[in-house]
Amino acid sequence: MRKICTFLIAMMLCMPMMLSAIRVHTIGDSTMAEYDENTTDKRGWGMYLGSFFDPAFVTVNNRGKSGADTRSFYTGAAYWASLKTQRQAGDYLLIQFAHNDEGTVTYGMDNLEYAAYCQAHGLPAPTDARGTNPQTTYRDMLRAFIDEARAMGVHPVLVGPICRAYFQGSDIKRNGKHDLGDKFSKIENDVLYENQSLPAGDSTMSYVKAMKVVAEEKDV
Repeated sequence: MRKICTFLIAMMLCMPMMLSAIRVHTIGDSTMAEYDENTTDKRGWGMYLGSFFDPAFVTVNNRGKSGADTRSFYTGAAYWASLKTQRQAGDYLLIQFAHNDEGTVTYGMDNLEYAAYCQAHGLPAPTDARGTNPQTTYRDMLRAFIDEARAMGVHPVLVGPICRAYFQGSDIKRNGKHDLGDKFSKIENDVLYENQSLPAGDSTMSYVKAMKVVAEEKDV
């Protein structure tokens, strides 16, 4: 949040010096996506980001996609590939993922790895290919977005995922903060382990921590 605030303030201060509007592209999941205000009560924050700016200086291209994880957005022809045709040097790219990267069949593991395991062991293959591991695929996909954006002269900004409304009393639970340390799955030595847990404070299964690691590594 601190980085986002700094980004917004910097843009506001630079507005008088801009000769033309800069463009901000947003990629992420349902918490960012566009919704029809006449047919649903759902709202993504990307819908309203542009209202904080004078369009003479800043325009927003919200490409948030409900249900997307990092890999499905990257590989889907209608998403990352098409966004490349809309970008130009000097644009900004806001990147927010985690909700669907946590998985819908198994939690906290690469679902393609799980699919391969199922095939090898004669188990039903998962029909949902979403899900990445915070230590491996999730970080790699964030790096891909960053590297490809920079190659086009676009400024990437990593945005931490919105907390889920998972409460224990008045506190947000661990998984509500996108840390699956209380329940996750893994494959080791060709054995599937489910309902695994880690001590409090161990951030191995935290997607937020994984994003911060990439941010520091890439100086984003």
